[in-house]
Amino acid sequence: MAKLMTAVQNLAQLQARTHKQVDFTFDEFKPNGEEKISSYFERFTLQLKLRKVPQDSWADNLRVHMGSELNNALREVIFPDPPEKKTYEEIVKHLTEFYTQTRNKYSEAIKFRLFIQNSDETISAYVRRLKVGAQYCEFGDFLDYSLTVQFIHGVKEDQIRDTIVLKKPEKFVDAVKIATDIETTKLASHDMKFKKEENVNKFAHASRPRKSCPSRSRHQSRSTSRSSAPWHRSRSNSRQNESQIAPPSRCFGCNGLHWRKDCKFLNAQCSKCSKFGHASEHCRQSRFLPGPSRSRTHRNTTHQTAEDDGCDFYDYSTVTYFHDVEDAINEVTESAPNIKRPPPAMITVLINNCPIKMELDTGGVCSMVNQNVLRQILPKAEILPSTRTFVSYTKDKFNCLGYVIVDVTLRGRTRSLNLYVTPFETDSIFGREWIAEFSDLLTFDEFFKVADSSKMPLKSILKPTATPTPSKIRLESILSKFKDLFSDSAGLLVGPPADVKFREDFKPVFASARQIPFALREQYAAEIDKKIASGLYRQVSASQWASPTHIVMKGSKMRITGDYKSTLNPQIVVDEFPIPRVQELFHKIRGATKFSRLDITDAYMSLPCSEKFCEAMTLNTCTHGLIQPTRAQYGVASIPAIWQQRMELVLRGLNCAVNFFDDILVFANSEEQMLDALYQTFTQLHQAGLKLRSSKCEFMMDRIEFLGHTIDSSGLHCQDKHVDAIVKTSVPQNATELRTFLGKVTYYHSFIPNLSTVTAPLRHLLTLSKFHWTTEAKKAYNFLKTELSSDRVLTPYNPRLPLVLATDASPVGLGCVLSHIMEDGSERPIAFASKSLNETEKRYPQIDREALAIVWGVKRFFQYLYGRKFIIFTDNKPISHIFNPKTPLPQFTLSRCANYAAYLSNFNYDVKFKSSSQNSNADFLSRFPVNSSSAKRREATSSERDDFDEFVQLQIEQTPLTAVDIAKATKADSHLSAIMTALLDGRDLKLEGYNGREAEYSISEGCLMLGPRVVIPPKFRAQLLEELHVAHIGIVKMKGLARSLIYWPRIDEDIETMAKSCTACLKNAKMPAKFRSHHWEYPSAPWDRIHIDYAGPIHGKQLLIVVDAYSKWMSVTVTSSTTTTATCDILEGLFSQYGVPTVVVSDNAPQFSSENFKTFLRSQGVRFHKTSAVYHPSTNGQAERGVQTLKQALKTSEATPSKMQHCINEFLQQYHKAPHQTTGQPPSLLFLGRIIRSRPPQAKSTTEDDRAPTDQQF
Repeated sequence: MAKLMTAVQNLAQLQARTHKQVDFTFDEFKPNGEEKISSYFERFTLQLKLRKVPQDSWADNLRVHMGSELNNALREVIFPDPPEKKTYEEIVKHLTEFYTQTRNKYSEAIKFRLFIQNSDETISAYVRRLKVGAQYCEFGDFLDYSLTVQFIHGVKEDQIRDTIVLKKPEKFVDAVKIATDIETTKLASHDMKFKKEENVNKFAHASRPRKSCPSRSRHQSRSTSRSSAPWHRSRSNSRQNESQIAPPSRCFGCNGLHWRKDCKFLNAQCSKCSKFGHASEHCRQSRFLPGPSRSRTHRNTTHQTAEDDGCDFYDYSTVTYFHDVEDAINEVTESAPNIKRPPPAMITVLINNCPIKMELDTGGVCSMVNQNVLRQILPKAEILPSTRTFVSYTKDKFNCLGYVIVDVTLRGRTRSLNLYVTPFETDSIFGREWIAEFSDLLTFDEFFKVADSSKMPLKSILKPTATPTPSKIRLESILSKFKDLFSDSAGLLVGPPADVKFREDFKPVFASARQIPFALREQYAAEIDKKIASGLYRQVSASQWASPTHIVMKGSKMRITGDYKSTLNPQIVVDEFPIPRVQELFHKIRGATKFSRLDITDAYMSLPCSEKFCEAMTLNTCTHGLIQPTRAQYGVASIPAIWQQRMELVLRGLNCAVNFFDDILVFANSEEQMLDALYQTFTQLHQAGLKLRSSKCEFMMDRIEFLGHTIDSSGLHCQDKHVDAIVKTSVPQNATELRTFLGKVTYYHSFIPNLSTVTAPLRHLLTLSKFHWTTEAKKAYNFLKTELSSDRVLTPYNPRLPLVLATDASPVGLGCVLSHIMEDGSERPIAFASKSLNETEKRYPQIDREALAIVWGVKRFFQYLYGRKFIIFTDNKPISHIFNPKTPLPQFTLSRCANYAAYLSNFNYDVKFKSSSQNSNADFLSRFPVNSSSAKRREATSSERDDFDEFVQLQIEQTPLTAVDIAKATKADSHLSAIMTALLDGRDLKLEGYNGREAEYSISEGCLMLGPRVVIPPKFRAQLLEELHVAHIGIVKMKGLARSLIYWPRIDEDIETMAKSCTACLKNAKMPAKFRSHHWEYPSAPWDRIHIDYAGPIHGKQLLIVVDAYSKWMSVTVTSSTTTTATCDILEGLFSQYGVPTVVVSDNAPQFSSENFKTFLRSQGVRFHKTSAVYHPSTNGQAERGVQTLKQALKTSEATPSKMQHCINEFLQQYHKAPHQTTGQPPSLLFLGRIIRSRPPQAKSTTEDDRAPTDQQF
């Protein structure tokens, strides 16, 4: 009986537990989704609690609902323990640790800065993506600011961006609200007005609409697949249940009378066309049969955007409208069956390495496939949501299922693009978005072979070249096979790392970091972060070598190089590997008829270097300290020869390829041989680990330019452009121009026979009172031009003879002559060149024009000069000093001369000064420049602002004035306006009598500039002096601010006079120190060592001063109590903001020497507490100096008790922004990594922005 009762009780308990079992559904966790695993477990735990699931079954419920991926991960993590033995908390802990990875904040910040709104992404989705991306960047207090800046930068619509910038939102949520309101308003407006957006696609168009379609069944070939299509809805939005009404037509899949969704052949595969969704006996391919008794249905899958309305590619006689048939959108019916229609243009592409045929359609914006095709090629693809809308020709709108991001490969090129997915049967479309990415690879005739080209739908998109030959098809196959060889990122050359050879008496040179303009420091730091993350740089704490960096701006992009001219290059033995002679290379190429040029991506950056070499190339930066390159760097003198040697090893054994540094020329006698040569060359380059830049490669060319010559099947040809500068020179218009020409002729007098007799008619014109061009003068002039360009004067290039490049610049043009120094010491020209200056270049100061002439000449004759020692002749002494290979670059790194000098550091040259009278050969070319038609086209399309002008605008915006204000005041000043007029007229300021700094002025934005500094007219000088002195920061800091922004003659004296005449400054001036004690060691990082002290009482308050020894950042806290408890509370707040320092330095005041204070520091993690020596407060000098500086600022500002905090804030703003005398850097830059925004305010470009801010309601 007892056993029976026990069994009954157990059964009752089991039933009770069974009744308590709660069934519920919960989505599986997606590791690649946006939700973090911690958030997933929080939601699941909440669901268990809401459902009141017994806690002993939580683990089982979790394993059932969390999905197979998490279960597999769980087994791997807890192996060899079985999952059944783990509790719910243990499972959550293990999986959370497994999926939570430590992320690098720098690499995450770089990724975050690349976040921009996608074309199909809503504002809310973009905001969510930004927040997810920012959570690992550790922005801290700057999170809201970083989100706001990136949101404004990445939003896709200019209207939204401009509105946000105009309204100046204070917080991120405010910026998002502005954008969301605009987006919502636009969508609502479009819905009300039935307007098409730019991204709305229209399928099929007819020549004219039909009013009715009474008999539709004869021509109709498709039925609807989804009852939710927009054209199934009536205007009153009333609809019936599908099960209660008959379908509008027979099912196209089986010809049955039922709805499409009920067809048993919905997932069947047709044996005729291999498509899914219909039976083979009802395959639609059989309907494309000619015959007079039936209408022929032709599938035209072209679709277009709203702006293409009315542009019919095909002139169809009649079109059947399918108001109820979703699948027949693209189908048209012709009543004239005998009319020949061009077949669809089909193209085969690889989508994620799966081949698929698509119809090339220039009428459609996007590319698309139907969902059945997507399942075949990408069964596991995740379809992303899309707001893109499509419309039929009946004006009914419908949505696509979404889009997937795929890798599209066509003829060796791969791009990551969007592919849209439709819910109905359509052909796969290759639309304009994809065509734009591959337009240069597509040809016209390969798709259409019809006599009447006017009816070809691609006549304006594809290039009219020949039909692909077997050779071209094979070339495409080779490029596709070696697609990994092409990349915009540098490869890594296989083999031993490059090493450096030092001179016997070498000494390591450590150069200080060069200052970078404030406006570019953030971009400069980001570029270094990017290279560190990619492994091209690495940070080091110490090095015997250090070279300054130099930046070169190309548009909005920045390139950072090293300046090794005066540091590394003089200390190394330059490798003397023989550079191939041009004649030797051309000898190998002789007889070839087909040519291909290959360009190696970032050639030198592909070359690894030894640890010793890497240390010698160490760069000293102002933001990251010391960084070491891990690859070869441009500007190191030994790299070109090392690279040439390694490349010859890479191409060894190939008789079909030669290289000249980073250019590779592949040649062959036929197309078949060229294809074999390319295959062999690609194979060896791929095995060597190199990459090619596809945009600069040329294949299967019949004619090509290489090393200054044109090569084709008929042989080697000199380029006419080498003598165009002489042959196309215009006739002199006055005696001055004629005298310049005669100087050019006289320079080569030894090569022109009877020169005095020939030039007699020209010299006679110089004696006349009125210049008059005669027939005799014209004959003599033309004869002399012919002589100058003849073999009698010109000499062929000889690699054994020394090279000389003579350059000159005039207000209108540049000229250069490349010459050989012959064995008898005379100069004979190899080639002439000249160039007209554009409007921007004409405004350059003369020194910049002279520098431009040298760089342009070196680029023009690059093939002759690179890898060889040569001499540059210039008639400008400052240029000969700046460009001297042994002279460091100027401290201001963005000046044009500094950029040019950085480029020339890649060459082996000497600079020599030559007076203008001795440099007449180049002087003539600069005053009579000749431009080619291509150069004129480039000039016509080039911007009138260069990169330096853009930087100058940033400099002007740092002043409390606008560029318009400064420009007006400059024009109003007689002295400055005269200088500006001379510059605009192209006159040399030195020849106009201006000396010193005034001779270096240039023009930008209508203002005069001295390098990066804005020349301030007298009208505004007093105002800016007051602005500099507003916080009484001292003479040194005032000069530091001024030297980075503004200039006028004697500005330093004016600053000193201003500061010394300030009564408040004199009244509170301190006596100079009597001695200088031993310095503290400089800390290695911000907030590593801090100095603290109290100042006061001031107006009944005490001020706790905390100074960071590394950055000189100062923190000031006003307090009424100086007890240990109050002090600890203040420091605890600072530690929570900036972290815990390693060392705290204080004096021996009671609050600092108490045991409670020491206990507090130990509990916080401070390793050392050091106190100053008794009776020697200077041992805590940094805090003492901070106290003095603050007290003096408060006294000179005459701070009252009510305004004391305001005065402190104003002082700290100026103090943190001004360069510190000890470090040379603003404290905010070293402490925060950026310059804080404070006074002076940025300039406004319009008068509307100059108004005071007002509250606005919308």
